[in-house]
Amino acid sequence: MITCVSARALENRPLAPGHFMLILEAAPIASKVEPGQFIQIRCAEGWDPFLPRPMSVYRVEEDKLFILYEVVGKGTARMAQIEKGHPVEIYGPLGRPFFRVPEATHCFLVGGGVGLAPFYALAEAFLKNRSPIPHPPRPKITVLFGARTKARVYCEDDFQRLGVPFEVATDDGTYGFRGRVTELLERRLAGLSPDETAALYACGPNVMMREVCRIAVSRNLPCQVSLDEPMACGFGICFGCAVKVRVEGRGNRVKDGATKSAEAFELEPNPKPSTLSPFTYKLACKDGPVFEAREVVWD
Repeated sequence: MITCVSARALENRPLAPGHFMLILEAAPIASKVEPGQFIQIRCAEGWDPFLPRPMSVYRVEEDKLFILYEVVGKGTARMAQIEKGHPVEIYGPLGRPFFRVPEATHCFLVGGGVGLAPFYALAEAFLKNRSPIPHPPRPKITVLFGARTKARVYCEDDFQRLGVPFEVATDDGTYGFRGRVTELLERRLAGLSPDETAALYACGPNVMMREVCRIAVSRNLPCQVSLDEPMACGFGICFGCAVKVRVEGRGNRVKDGATKSAEAFELEPNPKPSTLSPFTYKLACKDGPVFEAREVVWD
């Protein structure tokens, strides 16, 4: 059930240039949110900006919500001005969360920039072994974080306190691996032992997530992505966050014998003509923001 509350701001601290962590006291929502879900935040007391902003929940601690965000426009610029004690109108939890792949022994959480936002809660859930599957073995977890430069690296200490490896790739080589985070992912996958089974989780720029999907397809690995689409309402009324997806039953399937979590369509740049369209549309706010990577049409 969606809940609307007036949350109290406890802290709004800068993490890196243009990046902040907003901590809200919001017990009714904190008790219900699952990893990968989001909330809508009204960024101003008046009507400018008129629309709320969708924000992933980075972390839940008792009655507190931690929101990792980047200033990219008027709404988030207003968010950066929220002071301690200020009331903030929010509603949620919204959207479809991540799900556990029970056969995976090693989960790679791949975040690009502020796409790191949903992964603390997910890593914590894996460590606590929360799953609808009775008593699945707890997987290894590795976070791979991509940033432009060392100054844009944040939250590393949070994951270290969890005991989760946090590996960084920077474009300019000022910290960690020099290159794209997807290159770092390929190196880590190549180093897995034969008895390890990987699952991929990704959030960040679409170009990064498309490449993670390509890697998953090439290795026949399950992969989930959290899409960052413009959302006005957050619960499927405005149809402003349509995502092009493949229709199950049409297209090229992966080879027989794939696990259920990996069954999907291979990337096909030029699909064969059909009397029925192999594509349809879903809503990121209602059917997502988490999707099977192979389901998404990466235009």
